[in-house]
Amino acid sequence: MKIRTPIAIFFIAINSIGTGAWGQNVYKCGNAYSQQPCPGGTLVDASDARTSEQKKASDLASQRNAKAADALEQARLKKEKTEQQALTASKKPAKAASAAAPLPGESAPPKKTAKKSTTAANSDFKAQVPPDQDAKKKKPAPKKPSTVKDDSKP
Repeated sequence: MKIRTPIAIFFIAINSIGTGAWGQNVYKCGNAYSQQPCPGGTLVDASDARTSEQKKASDLASQRNAKAADALEQARLKKEKTEQQALTASKKPAKAASAAAPLPGESAPPKKTAKKSTTAANSDFKAQVPPDQDAKKKKPAPKKPSTVKDDSKP
């Protein structure tokens, strides 16, 4: 057990060194950037020139912005929920009032129930030509001109 601890520490240290980002060359080729040199391309210095304090400040600003974005999202969702509830609440009394008290001399309209077609849901779609268009497609045969002899001419 005592031998495993130093070996584990050694491998953790080696692993952390191996995961470090090594600088790579970046080339600008026209309007594109690449890791491979190209004809006429220029080498670009892509190293991070920030100090550790600048990096920490940047990370803190990113975290602060993420928290602010989460708070704004929660406020937006809460506002949308209250607006939706107000909208549905304003619609319900109007329906209830009109259904509860019909005008004098009028009877309440019968409720219509939607019929569900089980055959339409279970069958495949089949295109059909409407009856009007069927008649339009069938053209009547052209009439042959009658050839009548006119005997009145000499």
